[in-house]
Amino acid sequence: MNFFKARVDIEKAGTREVVPLWEYNIDAENAQSQLVSSHLPVQPPAFSKLLITGPLTDVLEDGNAIGGTGFIVSNTLRDILSAFNIGRHAFYPLESFDYVSRNRIQGQYFWLQLIDFDFYPLIDYTQSKFVLYDDFEEENISELEIESPGGLMAAVESTREKDISVLYTKLVFNSKFQANPLDIFYMNGISDNIFSYPIFSERLKNKLIGRGLTGFEFKEVPLH
Repeated sequence: MNFFKARVDIEKAGTREVVPLWEYNIDAENAQSQLVSSHLPVQPPAFSKLLITGPLTDVLEDGNAIGGTGFIVSNTLRDILSAFNIGRHAFYPLESFDYVSRNRIQGQYFWLQLIDFDFYPLIDYTQSKFVLYDDFEEENISELEIESPGGLMAAVESTREKDISVLYTKLVFNSKFQANPLDIFYMNGISDNIFSYPIFSERLKNKLIGRGLTGFEFKEVPLH
């Protein structure tokens, strides 16, 4: 199975215009910005109104208003994603309005919150390849010999608060992952470049394209 990183196509997708700070408390303990990718919230999050400009695509650009990792998705996209194996997640309904007219839009949008998963034990280290990357110079420093989950965790931890990153040039999942493969996942701490994006399976990507879902762009990554 092949995999693709996914992000919002900012040139084609609709977008959140602004967070209405005149009526929304961004400092509340359960504010939308307090969401994280490591776990679901203990108390229900409070979301601001979603004020939209541009086309009503199936995924919208959030502008980092909501914390953690995820996407603003249409009801149609939510229904499709719910039929796939997308790991730990939550869908939260958003009150959605046209920014200019302030009229409530037809249809429904949701925030899809994605939760990290422990991918270290699911890698076949005999077939995977890693490098140490200089974020400032934008070049590889050296290849890394990593043979175990502990070795990868140690390598990632050694880069904390430094201008270097551990990247994979080839990452192969082992039989544990293959027995129950995820169709969406987010690997916090490692990527194929310095920017981390959620990963989609090829079968999910093809389903979205086949159904004409709008607003995403995809790029294949060296994951197998």
